[in-house]
Amino acid sequence: MNLPVILDIAIGLIFIYLIFSLLASEIQSILTIILQWRATHLKKSIEELIAGEPYISKNNSKSSTEIEKVQKLANSLYQNQLIKNLNYSGSKGPLERGFRRIIQMLGNLSRAVTGINNVFDAEKTAPSYIPSDTFAASLIDTLKLQELMQMISEDKLRDFIDNILL
Repeated sequence: MNLPVILDIAIGLIFIYLIFSLLASEIQSILTIILQWRATHLKKSIEELIAGEPYISKNNSKSSTEIEKVQKLANSLYQNQLIKNLNYSGSKGPLERGFRRIIQMLGNLSRAVTGINNVFDAEKTAPSYIPSDTFAASLIDTLKLQELMQMISEDKLRDFIDNILL
């Protein structure tokens, strides 16, 4: 066998391998979009971050009311306009709306078959990635920390005026 023939076969096999790996990667990416795996995992991770521990585990030390409070805070965090703008569910053209509708129907079908509940409250989809600065700003806005700091500063100023100056 000639060296050019062997080299030609090797290059062909490499390209076939690369094409199949790219195809498998795209199929996996489409499945994660349809089934909302990344968005669901992100929401559950945020809930665990707020709770301070994985509350879904078997040795759960959190009560159901604490879990409901955590889920309520996570839902209100997702209702913040900064995070809501990251959700690309708004479609521009009819073709994009059609694809979006098909993806949502497939996602609803898969959730119905597997028995998994929608974790996004009233929304059908959620962002699969939240930048850290957006998350921090929306958390501060949701918890109303600026108003709290303003009230604490005013109280300390009143105490200072009443106790020290008068």
